[in-house]
Amino acid sequence: MSQPIYDQSGQLVVGAQYNSDQIVIANINEGPGGKRCPRCNASPMRRTAIFWEENTRPHGNGYLVTSSLALRAVPPSRPAPPEQLDESTKALIRDPGRLALGGLICLPCMGALPEPIAFVLFFGWIGAVVWLVVSLFTIGEKRRAVRARNERIWQAYQDRLMEYERDKSTWQRSWLCGSCGTMAVPR
Repeated sequence: MSQPIYDQSGQLVVGAQYNSDQIVIANINEGPGGKRCPRCNASPMRRTAIFWEENTRPHGNGYLVTSSLALRAVPPSRPAPPEQLDESTKALIRDPGRLALGGLICLPCMGALPEPIAFVLFFGWIGAVVWLVVSLFTIGEKRRAVRARNERIWQAYQDRLMEYERDKSTWQRSWLCGSCGTMAVPR
């Protein structure tokens, strides 16, 4: 669930998201002032999570970014869970069932109707009954299709959730250079 990010003027920053392009290195060199940037050799580098907390503040339901460099430190956003998964197949038989029932109720009245209208209504009712019977025979197949679709949606969500956890772990271990904006992640 991504929270909106605003710049210093309060304008929504469109497209601000977790930046996964980092430099993966064996270790970050220590200098007299702290960890040194592997790209520009500036010192000190700071933990990305700490840099994010120090350069943002809550704003409505999102965050207000107080420095442009903080946009490089945007944390990964948790994926939204899937919508309510529909296991119901009642709708598959509800509509043809209503038509068939309505036709059955109107059947005794057909003698009082003009012949062309009664003819059309009778065959419409026959069509609704056939639709209902076919729906009843295919309901198991449709139910399996709904379950398979729901399983694919759930699996895709689980995959996105695992990717989020991996990105979050990487983000928490990363260091950010305040000079050039390089994000370095020790192995």
